[in-house]
Amino acid sequence: MKRLFFLLLPLFCILLTSFSTEESGVRFHAGKLAEVEYKAKTTNKPYILDFYTVWCGPCKNMDKYTFTNPELAKYIKENYYAFKVDGESIMGDGIEVAQKYEVRFYPTILLMSPEGNVLKRLNGFQSAEVLLQELKKYRKAEVSPSTPVAEQPKTNAPTPLPQAVPGEGLFKLTVARQDRAGFGVQIGSYADYANVMKEAEKLEADFHRNVLVSITKSAEKTIFKMILGPFGTKEQAETYLSELKTKKGRSGMVVDLGKAVTPAGQSGTAPTTTNPLERGVAPTKKK
Repeated sequence: MKRLFFLLLPLFCILLTSFSTEESGVRFHAGKLAEVEYKAKTTNKPYILDFYTVWCGPCKNMDKYTFTNPELAKYIKENYYAFKVDGESIMGDGIEVAQKYEVRFYPTILLMSPEGNVLKRLNGFQSAEVLLQELKKYRKAEVSPSTPVAEQPKTNAPTPLPQAVPGEGLFKLTVARQDRAGFGVQIGSYADYANVMKEAEKLEADFHRNVLVSITKSAEKTIFKMILGPFGTKEQAETYLSELKTKKGRSGMVVDLGKAVTPAGQSGTAPTTTNPLERGVAPTKKK
């Protein structure tokens, strides 16, 4: 019995060490990338993509030295989602994802916004200190008043305003053109822009930060379509719509953003456009 104990003791030590390292290191999502993209968008939380290959030495060094750093692991857990992509694997769409983001070097780390936009590209080995610095740099800043409310002079207090009517009043807008690529969830169609503002106000109050407005015109009228997105695939949009119905009781339909902007009353569909992000590059060859 004692002999069996001493034979198994090294195995127990190895298992214990592996468990401790995993618990103290960066926890990467074990599911699919689509799940991370969905969670990031619905929780308004950024994420990182770690592109690697099985033969890449610097990639293994990052796993050994960088991602085991407790301070880095703690910060990522609290502020980011994390996902690994084998850029040469045919499993889990690894090759397609690497081509989509034009990854040519390994390792490559992409810092992604909740909407799926690339904030920063880091090529090559990154130490825990450097990576942590970059992650903090691109973290969404928390705005706090420079002077506590209690210390503000009463003479500067603003005059109370009457309660605003939904769809009326003063709004702060940030407007940018959206590429007609990917898919979205259309949740409404309006002829009055005031209703668009009212609905957008509701959506943002409900923590939707991915509101798009499609504007189509004809000789008779202008139509405003409220769309949540964009999503890279139809399946992601359908999953999002399902969650909306289940958790929020909202109805809608999945639309192709390449065909969503069509003049009102016009039959037919617009030609399908190719997403520039889908232009791939030749897979990196092993050296």
